[in-house]
Parts: sequence; structure tokens; C-alpha cells
Amino acid sequence: MKERGSRPSVKGAINGFDAALRDETSMGTYLEQVRDGAVHLANADIRTQATAAGHAAATAATAAAEAALSKGASKAVPDVEAPNLPPKLTIRDHNEHHQAIVADLKTQLKDLGYQVSDKEISFGDSCGAGRCRPDIVYVAPNGKVAIIEVKTGDAELSIRQSEIFPQIRDGDSIPRGQVAKDFDLVPDIPLKDQGYPNGIPIYEQAFPGLGK
Repeated sequence: MKERGSRPSVKGAINGFDAALRDETSMGTYLEQVRDGAVHLANADIRTQATAAGHAAATAATAAAEAALSKGASKAVPDVEAPNLPPKLTIRDHNEHHQAIVADLKTQLKDLGYQVSDKEISFGDSCGAGRCRPDIVYVAPNGKVAIIEVKTGDAELSIRQSEIFPQIRDGDSIPRGQVAKDFDLVPDIPLKDQGYPNGIPIYEQAFPGLGK
């Protein structure tokens, strides 16, 4: 029988078991040796499997890394100069730019002593088919009412403006709504019938568009 702590072979374990059967007094010692040997064998087997698995994982990781590097290298693009493109602007950006100019003009007029409507006033078609709202309506210190229409960039008069602005200029247009009333215009009455026989002048002011 092998000494305690040694690693018994399978053949040795069988021979020891046969001997122990013949000597009951040594059975306990033998079984303890077999248990210790089995644990040792199991632990050794686990370590062997773990080591093999570790080597396999490391090998797979290395192969994957090399493949990724190779793939990246095959797709490498030579350095090129970035195109000089203008920023992408939305309709909202252009509208905010337009409103900022309108607000600035209103502030300047007020600073000069002009009375300026804070809100847009609606002017209707003489036939009642539609309406438009110029950007700025003001009263000069001499009491004369006038309108400023702001256009930015390549913007032009809308279809409604093209139809109604001439009527505002000749007095045929009809003010509409509470905002007109708050600005001392009489709603639903043509301009020429409420003190503006020659209509109200409109000044179209063009400004650079956003980003120009």
C-alpha cells in the first residue's frame, strides 16, 4: 500500500482494495487513502481542464483580434479633405431669423417714439376671400399709420400678400379682429371708409437670409 499523500494509480487502488478486503483492520486507512487520492485526482483534472479552456479562450481571442485588425486594415480609407458644406438649416431656423429682424425693427421704431403694434394685424380682402398679416404696423409721431413688411433671403410676397397689399395701399382692404381694434382701426370696415381714403403705405424691406 502506498504512503498517505501519494497519488495512487488506478491499478494500485484496485490492488490496495483487494488487500484491504483481506485485512479488515486496514480497511479504514485504505478508504481514507483512496478518498484523498480521488480528491487529488479530481482537483488535478479540474486544473487541467481549466488550463486547457484558458488556452483555448486565449487562442480564440487572439484570432478574433487579429481578424478584426485585418478587417479594419482592409477597409482603411486614405485621408481626404472634408467638403466645405454650409450648415443644414431648417424652416424653423429661417423663421426665427426673420422674427429676430422684425423684433429688432420694432425696438428701433419704439426708441424713435413710434407707436408699434406688438401683434400682427389682420387685413382682409375686400371680397372677403382671405386675409394677411403684415410684419409691422406703426404710427409715426406725426400720426400717420404705415406698414413694414420684412423679407429675408430670397423670400417673396405670398399669394395672399400679392392680392391684399394693393388693397391696403388703395384703402379697399378691411381690418379684421381684436388686434386691429386695439390699434384704433375699425374691424370689418374698409380702410377708405374709416379715415384712410388713400389707404396705408407699405414699405417692403429686404434683408440677407440666414447664413448669408
